[in-house]
Parts: sequence; C-alpha cells; structure tokens
Amino acid sequence: MTTIYQSIKWSSDISAAPKGETVVNKRTMLVKGKPVDQEIPTFVPTFILALTKCGKVVRTYWIPGNGRPLEARWSGLNHGEQPLAWAHWPDATELDATLAAANAADAILAHAEEDA
Repeated sequence: MTTIYQSIKWSSDISAAPKGETVVNKRTMLVKGKPVDQEIPTFVPTFILALTKCGKVVRTYWIPGNGRPLEARWSGLNHGEQPLAWAHWPDATELDATLAAANAADAILAHAEEDA
C-alpha cells in the first residue's frame, strides 16, 4: 500500500529547511496624548513535514532562540534533536494531487495483485 508520505519529495538537507521569517508590523500608540509610531517585530513560522529519528512524520516549525542559539529548536522535538528529513508543508492543491497519485498507485497495485 502506498502512503501519502511516499509521494512527497523529501530532503535530507536539514539546513535547507525553511525556518520562518520575522516581519515588522507597525502600530500607532498614544503616549501622553500624542501618537507615536512603533515597529513590532513578529516571527512568522513556516510549517514543514519532518521525519523524526523514531520514524514518525510530524508537522513542525523552527522556534528561534531569540538571541540564545542554544534555545533554538524544532517544535515538538527536543533541544539538539534534528529531523532526519523534511518536506514542504503541502498546500491544498498539492495535497489533492498527492492523494490522487497515491490512490492511483494503490489501484494499480491492487489490479496487479488480482492478475497474479
């Protein structure tokens, strides 16, 4: 049986996995009755699929250490634990195509088993 994970393009180059980005949001606050513009940096994570050392596939994202590199890690994994492989989190269109390909592969395998 084909799994959806077999149809996904995996990479073992963990350093190439997207780690999100920091965007700057602007807001205006009243300070002593006067408007003051303020820039607020906000981290926006990028979700990926990760294959863990125990063979599980999990959805995760990078948690930056905010100036403390030893605290940076992948969500759901222990400090220092790295995924064995990663893949982009599929959008709905990619997921539909991947599911269709997996279902087609299952149908071909089932038909081949019937003929055998």
